[in-house]
Amino acid sequence: MMRKGLMALAFCTALALAAGAQAPAAAPPDPIVGNPHASVHMIMYEDLECPKCAAFHQELVSTIIPAYGTRVAFEFRDFHISYHPWSYNAALIARYLDTRSVKLGMDWRDYCFTHQNDIFAGTLLDRAAAFCASHGISRDQLSSAFSRSDLFAKLQRDQQLALHDHLTGTPLVIIDGTALPDSATPQDLLRAVQAAVAQRH
Repeated sequence: MMRKGLMALAFCTALALAAGAQAPAAAPPDPIVGNPHASVHMIMYEDLECPKCAAFHQELVSTIIPAYGTRVAFEFRDFHISYHPWSYNAALIARYLDTRSVKLGMDWRDYCFTHQNDIFAGTLLDRAAAFCASHGISRDQLSSAFSRSDLFAKLQRDQQLALHDHLTGTPLVIIDGTALPDSATPQDLLRAVQAAVAQRH
C-alpha cells in the first residue's frame, strides 16, 4: 500500500497553459460508472501505478459493478502519488479518453492496472498510442491531450477534493460520505457496497 503526502500540480498546469493549451468550454465531471442517479454513491481515489488500487479496481470491475451497477454510482477520481513516475501522465490520458467515452477511459484504466509491471515512464506514450490505435485514435490525437488545460484542471481539481476528503494515500474509498479505513481490503469494499445497497433498498 502506498502512503505519501499531497503533491501540487500547479507547475504542470502552468506548463500546459504556457504552451498554449486549449481549453474547451464545458468540463464534464469525474467519470461515473453504473447508475449516476443511484441513491448509493461510491467515490474512489486511485493512482494508476498503485498495486493496492489495482486490487480494488479489479474487485470493482469483475464483481461489484456487474452486480450493483444499476443501484450504485461509482465515481472515479485521480490522485497522483509523487514517487510514481508515470501515473500522472497515465491519468491525463485517461481523462482525454473519458472525453471520447467513459467506457474508453475506464478501459485504459483497466489496461494500466493489469499492466503495471510492464509499463515504464519511457514507454507509457508508446503503450498508450498502441491502445488508442486499436480504438481508431491517432498518436497525434492522443498527443493533443497534453496541450489541453481542461484535462490538467480536472487532475488538479481531484487533488483539491482529496484535501477536503483527508486523503493520505491510495486507494481512498468513500461510500455515502463514509470513508473505508486504510486497512480495508477489496473484500471489505464488497461488503461495504452490499451493506449500503441493503440499507437504501
